[in-house]
Amino acid sequence: MINELIVAERIADGTLPSPQQFGASWYWAIRISGTGAAWRASEGEFCLREPSVWLTPEMCARATGLPVLVDHPESGVLNSPEFAMRAVGVTTYAYVRGGELWAIARILDSGANEILQAGAYEDTSPAVTFAPSTGTRIEIDGKALLIEPEPMLLDHICLTAKGIWTRDGPPGVETTNSELVEEAA
Repeated sequence: MINELIVAERIADGTLPSPQQFGASWYWAIRISGTGAAWRASEGEFCLREPSVWLTPEMCARATGLPVLVDHPESGVLNSPEFAMRAVGVTTYAYVRGGELWAIARILDSGANEILQAGAYEDTSPAVTFAPSTGTRIEIDGKALLIEPEPMLLDHICLTAKGIWTRDGPPGVETTNSELVEEAA
């Protein structure tokens, strides 16, 4: 008999497309975090996320059960009012794909599913908190580089609009269900 875990595992291994409807929810493959270096315009610095931190069984366990939000709260971390305003689902299964941490998000909010299906929100951004005075900052060619420590808290993962968190490579919300893409167009 198929259940929600089997649906998530099959999307993760590519046996089922993303998204996949099951019960009253849609299950989407979403990126939690890449690894390597990235530019953070808001901070005016590069950051480095180490694969040895982010691509572990422990981090997969930590990324399972994250609230999925539409956009980050202004404060950066989740509280009760922000949860009520922004939460659209939860991650149910996390896994490593290449040099990135991914999860299957169970999206329960019908409006959020419509936005995702239309392709308006196609990327993701994790909210992480680090212990005070951790991480290493160095300067390379006049630019700051933060070598991130292990996060103290994975607070949530947010869905973001096209262009908010642009990076090289594919978007952070995976759409491999060609029938859904045609229907949404």
